[in-house]
Amino acid sequence: MNAFLRSMCLLLLCFPSIAAADAPTPQSIVAVERMLGLDVTIDYVLAKLFETDASFEVFPPGQRKCLLDSLTENAHADMRQSIGSMFGDDATAVAWIAFAKTPGGSKVLGAMRDMTIAQVKGQPVPDMAAVEAGLGAAERQDIAAFMQTPAAEVMQKKFPSFGSADQDAAAVEVAAQNCGIVRK
Repeated sequence: MNAFLRSMCLLLLCFPSIAAADAPTPQSIVAVERMLGLDVTIDYVLAKLFETDASFEVFPPGQRKCLLDSLTENAHADMRQSIGSMFGDDATAVAWIAFAKTPGGSKVLGAMRDMTIAQVKGQPVPDMAAVEAGLGAAERQDIAAFMQTPAAEVMQKKFPSFGSADQDAAAVEVAAQNCGIVRK
């Protein structure tokens, strides 16, 4: 093996991130989840379910809270796994987080977050045309620059499904066991 190839192999062994992109970090995934309003959405949907579904009333308040907390934690874990899959690598997630900190990114992603939350809560959604019309030249430049990056390709992807029926049933079983609920 020549010296160049040996050096390249050692470099790739010592620095595996050069060979393959690193998966999004948990911190990046949580930041994306919050940025898109998915954190609030999950919390709201499950809290509303527990408020309105009479089948949860059979449990004492402590067990109901335990179930809600356990299922919410599981739903966040599923969502974060889907986000990680969709974004693929940490550089993409970090690029979105950086875009969200620009004036243009902050306005657009803030409106998207507000729209996601409003839709789930059955509230009026922000007028995206008004948001777009209200963008200044510098904000439009932020958006145009981001749209030219590989990170923007995430917008073209279909959001991965999460929480299959089997996974949901397993999560309920685990939550029931953790909360001291004996199922017959």
